[in-house]
Amino acid sequence: MAASIVQSIINRYLQKWLKNVTTEQAAIWQGEVVFKNVELRLDVLQEELGLPVVFTRGFIQELRVYLPLASLLRDNIKFTLSNVEVVARTPTGPVNIPKSPMKSPKLDPSKAKSADQCEGQENQGWMQSVLSRIMQNINVDIRNLVFKYCTDEYVSSISWKSLSVKSANVRWQPAFADPDGETQSYFKMIDLEHATWCLDAVDATGNVVYGSPLFNRE
Repeated sequence: MAASIVQSIINRYLQKWLKNVTTEQAAIWQGEVVFKNVELRLDVLQEELGLPVVFTRGFIQELRVYLPLASLLRDNIKFTLSNVEVVARTPTGPVNIPKSPMKSPKLDPSKAKSADQCEGQENQGWMQSVLSRIMQNINVDIRNLVFKYCTDEYVSSISWKSLSVKSANVRWQPAFADPDGETQSYFKMIDLEHATWCLDAVDATGNVVYGSPLFNRE
């Protein structure tokens, strides 16, 4: 049951962030599904990141989703993205960033709960705890990530050979971790490798004149 719910959650996330992608017909039940040449939904990038830029391109050459169905409470779900490019440019007018209103659930104290309702809520609470533990332990590994910001005068690009976000224990060691402390916190390690920043001019004909990187560190 947990595996089915996890797949449904992952499917919703993929459909939210990516165009024309679903795991419903994919062989994810075998443990891994691979997508080639997928595009990011620019409207979602605009809304979720809330930056004063206009996103014009979001592309992933390969996306791999690893789902350890037989050991979801021991092994991490892994997302591996290869050759990712995100391009933004200066807005020509005000950037409209839609925001979803937050709605708080309302509780009516006048309604008494039966024993069956209480038991059902306890079971639901246990399942929510299990699902939260699984989803909080997702690992993400991005290989070759490029972000470009374009204006009429220059193109600023930042790239990383590798960017990874992994779950960790209280000793900051990669692990399938449980919530810790009074706040029931999870720990995440972020690892960046080989960062490069370039600032290239755009000539009168609109062509980019490439120069040496301003910053290059492995």
